Amino acid sequence: MNEPAEIAVFLGKKGETTKFYGNGKIVVFEHDGIAWKRTREREFSLQEVHGQIGIRKKMDEIIAFLDSCKVFVGASLTDIPNHFLEKNKFSVWECDGSPDDFLDQVLFREKHSGKKNRYPRYIRKFGAGQVKIILEDKLRTLPERRKKGEED
Repeated sequence: MNEPAEIAVFLGKKGETTKFYGNGKIVVFEHDGIAWKRTREREFSLQEVHGQIGIRKKMDEIIAFLDSCKVFVGASLTDIPNHFLEKNKFSVWECDGSPDDFLDQVLFREKHSGKKNRYPRYIRKFGAGQVKIILEDKLRTLPERRKKGEED
């Protein structure tokens, strides 16, 4: 892990991940091989945005802001925002809590898995070093994954 790595996280007022349709800020963290540091951040909200065109316009702004960062973490990413990020080759993760609780784990899994996080939206952190898989979310997209030939 000598090369710099960036992970963007959507944070609420308390500094923990929050739902993407809430108010918050997108913070890009960079790991320099030793520690994490905040490199840039931007306020973000979809609450005043109406319709698919408005959401897409906001997502275009976020893609431009994120620049070379291709890993995105939030508490709940659904519908158009999730599709938009995945379409733009982002690895999308759902984690609950403070970035200190999950950044190292996300970086490790990004760097060491043969495939990128295949079912990122199903993984939730719920304790120190513990995650749970949300089967309801995984099952909801089963027909789509089978069409693509993905394993369960």
